[in-house]
Amino acid sequence: MKTKILALSLTLAASLLVACGGGGDARSPDRPGLTIDPTTLRMEFVDNISTLPGTGNGSRISVRMLALRTDGIEKNVGPELVITDQVNWQLSSNLGSPKKAELDVNTDGSPKFRNAGRDGKVQDILNRVQMSTNDATINATVTATFTQSGKT
Repeated sequence: MKTKILALSLTLAASLLVACGGGGDARSPDRPGLTIDPTTLRMEFVDNISTLPGTGNGSRISVRMLALRTDGIEKNVGPELVITDQVNWQLSSNLGSPKKAELDVNTDGSPKFRNAGRDGKVQDILNRVQMSTNDATINATVTATFTQSGKT
């Protein structure tokens, strides 16, 4: 008899918790929504290509920004999102005259993000000048800045 009362009490308590949404897990309606977790930002060169061949217009390096999400309680919520178009991209300025490489932009000068299929949106770094075999190698730095709620 005591076993039946205990089982009935536990069943009643469990149904009350379910009815009130009282588990507090990720499905709970009182949890905040998911946002980008800036601690998980990761820049990636698509197909591990980070060197321009120097053959002039048409060659490029594609780079993208990835991040996981958080609701403030649960962190590293996947899958990884491609947030390339939410980032401000810059390329270092020591690129020669005329510039040997530059970020791809639209005709109005705004950033141009290309949909690279399975890799999502990417920012392309374009080769602008054909280099000869005796030209010195130029090293450049690409910088991506992400701002969330006014915090960079």
